[in-house]
Amino acid sequence: SFILTGGSDGKVCIWEGKDDTDITTVTVGEKVYAVAFQGGRFFAATDENTIRIHTFPDGVGDGLVTRFTSPCRCFCITEDGSLLIAGADDFKIKVISMEENECICLYSEHQAPILSVSFDPSKEFA
Repeated sequence: SFILTGGSDGKVCIWEGKDDTDITTVTVGEKVYAVAFQGGRFFAATDENTIRIHTFPDGVGDGLVTRFTSPCRCFCITEDGSLLIAGADDFKIKVISMEENECICLYSEHQAPILSVSFDPSKEFA
């Protein structure tokens, strides 16, 4: 089990458990707004207004998930890795089918940046 964090220094920190004192760091941008681990790789939303996939634990870029016109502050990946939902400062919410590489933009009533997104366990609702 690992703990991953991202910060305003552009680094993703990787701990091998809560008692780990030998932290691995990977620089993925100038700022990391959100990070998640799924399927043996990690995903990071950075100051490039993108969510990118990185190999674990070395952090080599392994693909682009989506791009926004402003920073993506939050995203969530389903446990099986089939769907990703992301919200950004441009008030947009995107749902991405990771298997089919399709993106649906949800239009909401939000008149401000999206700060949190999630799926219900059945993946029927966001």
